[in-house]
Amino acid sequence: MTRGIVEETLAKLGIPMEELGKPLVRKQIAAGAKAGEGKIQDRFEMYSFAHVQRTINDLPIFQSDVKVAVNNYGEIQRLSLEWPKFELNTEARLREREEVLRSAVQQILEQDPDSELTINSNLAYAKVGGEDEFKPVAVIMVNSAPTPYQLLVELSELASGGDK
Repeated sequence: MTRGIVEETLAKLGIPMEELGKPLVRKQIAAGAKAGEGKIQDRFEMYSFAHVQRTINDLPIFQSDVKVAVNNYGEIQRLSLEWPKFELNTEARLREREEVLRSAVQQILEQDPDSELTINSNLAYAKVGGEDEFKPVAVIMVNSAPTPYQLLVELSELASGGDK
């Protein structure tokens, strides 16, 4: 039910359906019983919460998603929508693999990781460095004591002179 309500609403708002990632839906349930009873007697679905990440080329877009709260009557109670214009710089070229890896390692070492660190990564698009255009990035998730953290490493740069 929630998924259909969200998709119908987004279509009415003009959001391209091909840019919708798979919705993550969670429900908020209330439960109760008579005073003194140890066993739950009633359950009531209060809200469904949906989070839909925007995707292009099957890659998530950071800073571009929708969050919706739907009540038990199927009515939208809250909607948060961030869907900026998506543009890539056509003058940009992919950075060399070794250069990207060096940059990632340098950023990780600057955080002084412990010896038990684990690293996972994914690809995405994000606005980085205060720029208005989206860029392809490697999302590096670092699990290191005392706190896990995430880095965005740019995968493209502007071509110089004869490199176009």
